Amino acid sequence: MGDDVGPVFVLGGQRTGTTLLRLMLDAHPQLAIGPESGFLRAVKDTVTIRDFQAGEGWFERFGVSRDWLTTRLAGLYDELFSTHAAAQGKPYWGEKTPMHTWHVDLARELYPQARFVGVVRHPAAVATSATRWGHELGFAAAAWAEGVHRQLRDRDAHGADVILLLRYEDLLADAEATMRDVLAHVGLPWSDAVLRHHEIHAQRDGGGADGETDGGTRPADPIDRERADAWRTTIDPDDLGAIMAATQPWAGLLGYGPDGTAPTADAMALRPGALAAAGYPPAPTTSRQQAEHGWQQRLHHQIDDLKADAATLRSELASLQRERDAALGQARDAARREADAVANYDALNNRRFVRIGRRLLDRN
Repeated sequence: MGDDVGPVFVLGGQRTGTTLLRLMLDAHPQLAIGPESGFLRAVKDTVTIRDFQAGEGWFERFGVSRDWLTTRLAGLYDELFSTHAAAQGKPYWGEKTPMHTWHVDLARELYPQARFVGVVRHPAAVATSATRWGHELGFAAAAWAEGVHRQLRDRDAHGADVILLLRYEDLLADAEATMRDVLAHVGLPWSDAVLRHHEIHAQRDGGGADGETDGGTRPADPIDRERADAWRTTIDPDDLGAIMAATQPWAGLLGYGPDGTAPTADAMALRPGALAAAGYPPAPTTSRQQAEHGWQQRLHHQIDDLKADAATLRSELASLQRERDAALGQARDAARREADAVANYDALNNRRFVRIGRRLLDRN
């Protein structure tokens, strides 16, 4: 990659609008950002082998340092993504995978010149969208708070010149102003192609307007401002209250209120260093803890359901056994009656044959 522009990483949780930003940046004539790769997880698993007692620092036993290993891993993936970009005639590459939000330190270790753009979105929009993908509402809300906390911490730790944080709602409300800030941040010149991403992707894909990419997003769809508050038409008021309670104070610090209208323009969390100066609020309960607690509850419920099902099956089995025994008894009784009837019939016939024989003898 060139010395003036480093890799561009799009960060943010699932359902926050990261795919839209990726598609817009990918439409830039100098930058290619393909589908999600998750490659930083592969790098992490290479540096430290999971589920292996001697997996940490394993490479040192072969006489090489971590710097040696990460430099070569960085080169490997740089070549991979650069090849993808070059195939489109572009000199620079970027990457977007939601899990990479948790690997900013590693990404900077590999690519010190990398620039990051983090996206956040109203927690109710994210949580309700996540439920359509099978996630529980409480888990989605906790994951939102945890992810936002991490993004704000990383932004202030690495600096606003490295990590730019934007709100999805602001991107929809004024795409040009927002994208000008984004391109200036990553070191690319302005191009209105980012505002025509839907046309460019439709043309690139051969008119495949019906295609979908990450998260079900359609590359050929233009920006739709109504998507910002679309969740308000379907959300249950009780669910909204629960989401807002679970995501405070982080939602409020980003300017998000329960009504879902345009977020506060001068939100405290959007001012780099403001939270650090004021003192960060306590870290939210981790989504992992929420997931473990929720899983335990679900497991207990499933066990109770299985016990109830087993009791019902035992009762039904006992009933079937009684019916079977009764049917077998009736069958045995019927068999005995039939055997008795046959025996009686044979005895009767025998007596008849005797009488007939006697009569024939008497005539003779």
